[in-house]
Amino acid sequence: MSDIKVSIIIPVHNAEKYLNKCLDSVINQTLQNIEIICINDDSTDNSSKILESYSKKDNRIKIINTNCHCSGGARNKGLAIASGEYIGFIDSDDWIDLDYFEKLYNLAQTTGTDIAATSSVNIIQNNKLLYKKETGADATQNPVDSMIKKAKVITTTGICCNKIYKTSMLKKYNIQFLEINNPSEDNYFNICSIIVANKLMFLDDSDYYYNFVQSSQTKRQKTQKDFQMTTVYKQIIEKISTFELDEDIKQDWIGIVKKRLANDVLVYCEEMNKSLQKQFLKHVENEFPDIQTYLPKKNKTKEFIQQIFSLKNENINNQSYKCFRIFGIKFLFKKEKVKCCLL
Repeated sequence: MSDIKVSIIIPVHNAEKYLNKCLDSVINQTLQNIEIICINDDSTDNSSKILESYSKKDNRIKIINTNCHCSGGARNKGLAIASGEYIGFIDSDDWIDLDYFEKLYNLAQTTGTDIAATSSVNIIQNNKLLYKKETGADATQNPVDSMIKKAKVITTTGICCNKIYKTSMLKKYNIQFLEINNPSEDNYFNICSIIVANKLMFLDDSDYYYNFVQSSQTKRQKTQKDFQMTTVYKQIIEKISTFELDEDIKQDWIGIVKKRLANDVLVYCEEMNKSLQKQFLKHVENEFPDIQTYLPKKNKTKEFIQQIFSLKNENINNQSYKCFRIFGIKFLFKKEKVKCCLL
C-alpha cells in the first residue's frame, strides 16, 4: 500500500484475552490508508494464532515475531519498518474509537503539527469507566508550542498511546524507545518528542480506552528492579544535551524533566514495597544529588498527586495548605503532612 498516512504499532505479549477487541477497533478505522504493525513479543498463549487469523483477512497487518521481552524493544522493531507519514501506538489490551486516527491525522494535517493528541484517556476496568485521565492540555489551549505549555504536558503524563508523531521528526532526532523493563520507559520517547516538536495540538472528541489490567507491569508493586527508573531520566537528560538548542534552553528543559522525576519518585515510593522505600530514595539521591526526597506519610501520595493536577480553585481558606503555580500548573502542599522538593 502506498501513501500510508499512519503506521500503527502494537506490541503483543500474551494478550489473547483482549487482542480481538484491540484489533477490531484498528482494522475498522475510518482512516483506511494505514498500516498495522503487530510485534509478537514471545507470546506463549494464542496471541500468535489470533494475529495470523487477522493478517489473512486484512493485508494491512504486518507481523514481526521477536523476543525483546519489553514493550520498548518491541515498539522499536515497529519503528524500524514503519512507512507512514505519522506513527501511532496502541497497547494490545486497549482499544480506540473507530474515527480515532482519522481525527488525529486530520488535526495534524490542517495545523501542520508534529504531534496530535487526545486531551484525555479513558481508564477502563472490567468494562466500566473508572475515570478520565487528563493529559496536560485540551483543545481550547491549542496550540501547545511554548516551553511553559509543553512543560505542563510533560509533567502531567508520560502516555504515548494517545498521540500520533510525525515520522520525519522522529527520524531527524533519532528518537526511539529505551529497551528497558520499567513503567517509565514511555517517558523517554514522549518527553524527547515533545521537546523537539514544533507544536502539539489536542482534540477532545475522540477517545483512547486504556484497559486497567491489575496484572500488568504498571500496576504491580514496585520492587528493586524499578530502581532503574533513574536510568530513564539520565538517558532523557543525555538526549537533551544532543539537541541543537541554546545551552540555557537545554538547562531549562533539564529542570523541567527533574520536576517530572520528583513527581515520579513520590508515586514510585508510594507503590513500592515498604522495606525498600528508604533504599530507593537513597538511590535517587545518589543518582540525582540536586533532588531532595522524602518518604510519603500515611500513604497520601496518590491523593496528593491527584490534587496538584486537578485543583480548580486557588482561594484556599484553610491556612494549613499552601498553593502556588509552576509552569502554569497549580500545586497544593499541606504543611507538615506532605513534603515534596520540586526544583
